[in-house]
Amino acid sequence: MPAFEYTALESNGKQKKGIMDADSAKQLRQLLRDGGMIPLDVQQVEKSADQSSDKHSKKLRSQGGTLKPAELALITRQLSTLTQSGSPIEEALATTVKQTDKRSVKRIMSGVRTRVMEGHSLAVGFSAFPKVFPRLYQATVAAGEKSGHLDAVLNRLADYTENRQVMQSKVQTAMFYPLVLTLLAILIVVGLLVYVVPKVIEVFDSVGEQLPLMTRILIAVSDFVQQNGLFMLGGLIASLFVMQKLLQIPRWRYRYDQFLLKLPLVGRLNRGFNTARFARTLSILANSGVPILEALT
Repeated sequence: MPAFEYTALESNGKQKKGIMDADSAKQLRQLLRDGGMIPLDVQQVEKSADQSSDKHSKKLRSQGGTLKPAELALITRQLSTLTQSGSPIEEALATTVKQTDKRSVKRIMSGVRTRVMEGHSLAVGFSAFPKVFPRLYQATVAAGEKSGHLDAVLNRLADYTENRQVMQSKVQTAMFYPLVLTLLAILIVVGLLVYVVPKVIEVFDSVGEQLPLMTRILIAVSDFVQQNGLFMLGGLIASLFVMQKLLQIPRWRYRYDQFLLKLPLVGRLNRGFNTARFARTLSILANSGVPILEALT
């Protein structure tokens, strides 16, 4: 039974959006009318892959958006717990849809459940949302389905996603304080150059004597910031935008990573972090039954 995303008008005049299972869009509209609502829009979360053209397939892969690491970890743990308790995978997916209040999670998991109910494997269902479920996730689930130990594989995936989420939270927490201090320091310096230094210059001008070299440099920097501050801000934003686009090109991304590895402290931390992530990823793939050559790719 496919899942449909609907927008309906309630009796009090408010719009309601949600996701519901039905045999067809026509049946869903009738169910909404029986519930005292007026259907405004009904769209199937995901159509069959056999009916998809190349253009539609690209659209299908981009739908649903992305999930936060904490949301992915929670979904994986829910699926692991439900499958270990003996629930069929279709019922486990339906339970995850019912237990979440977030619309993006409902859309994604309903799409996966639709693929499973059409006869596809769980890994194929996950492959419809590559931005949410990475290749590691798909390959591990596929290996678990082939070996018949999907519950154990999902348990390993749950541990992996939770540990990764905890590590990311620790890194973000550790970086938050230095970033705040750096930002405050920059704002304070800019404020001094723009508002405080010009007032001090008026006092120096009344003296009528030549100022020391460092004072003249400070005044010149203050004048430059006042006259070109907006241009500097625009240039910084444009540079960040261009850098983000360049990093999407594999060649420039390789050069950027190579530059990071050459930095004294950052390079060492980066190598250690990536080595640990590689070891964990290879371990979970190998323990799940993925061939070693496929795991290395």
